Amino acid sequence: MPIAFFDCTELTVVELALKEKISGAFDAQGVPLAVLATMVKGGAIDFQIAIAGPVADDDPYAADVAFWEQELTAQGWDVNPPGDPSGDRRYIFIPEGAQFVAKFSLFCYRIYEGGGNGQFEFECIKQ
Repeated sequence: MPIAFFDCTELTVVELALKEKISGAFDAQGVPLAVLATMVKGGAIDFQIAIAGPVADDDPYAADVAFWEQELTAQGWDVNPPGDPSGDRRYIFIPEGAQFVAKFSLFCYRIYEGGGNGQFEFECIKQ
């Protein structure tokens, strides 16, 4: 059951056509729910997941997630669809206790299927 809702605006300098917004909710323990990333221009859905999960130890990018958790002092969440781990992989990082504050930072780490990665910063406001 959600206790708080949030909307995030991307701060990373990118072309307008590539800029995203992320919205969602938190349960009482801070688990992100109903996470939805859409393109600002046009509204196309980039990714969505009903409940973000902890990153599994056998996730192919668990070491990357552990690095970013330490670097950002934030909890990493798996926002990839269940099943086959092929295609782009996405993880979001949110500070612990964000469900109780009015404003927080969100970091999105994306590994591209064809190689390389993207790192995107967001400012989030609790609704």
